[in-house]
Amino acid sequence: MKTTRSVREMTVCAVLCAVLCVICPFMVPVGAVPVTLATFAVCCIGGVAGCKRGLVAVGLYLLLGGIGVPVFAGLHGGLYTLIGPTGGFLWGYLLLVAAAGFASDRTDSRLALCGAFCGGTVLLYLLGCGWYAVTAKTSFFAALPVCVLPFLPFDAVKIAAATVLSPRLKKSLQQLN
Repeated sequence: MKTTRSVREMTVCAVLCAVLCVICPFMVPVGAVPVTLATFAVCCIGGVAGCKRGLVAVGLYLLLGGIGVPVFAGLHGGLYTLIGPTGGFLWGYLLLVAAAGFASDRTDSRLALCGAFCGGTVLLYLLGCGWYAVTAKTSFFAALPVCVLPFLPFDAVKIAAATVLSPRLKKSLQQLN
């Protein structure tokens, strides 16, 4: 029976990774960093699957993109995308899914989940903006208006949507198990 559970766990991780691979390439260019549904998807993955499975799904997504599969925004892939100017945001998905998953593993409270989504997004912004500043050879504060401020309203909507949707999806996933 443990093998069946392991297969289910791996299947959930693979399906969640596939969701990221399908959703994330679509983008709306807004300056140096595009608007995508990636943060919404990562919040939902953490909220639905929890920390461990969420980290596996997002890690697999980053691995696929890193080896060249065009799963990142704008159908990009490859190692340069992971270490280029926007690479910090991609690595920040691990922080976001960990924060979301940590909360989801411990509570069903939408308020706590929303707080974790917000906190994880702040961590994502810090890593992404910091990495952008390093690669662009500028200060963190000069990078903020480019990398963070234009995205605040979009991410607020994505966080609100993920806060509403994640508990419902989590309940559905639990019923499948």
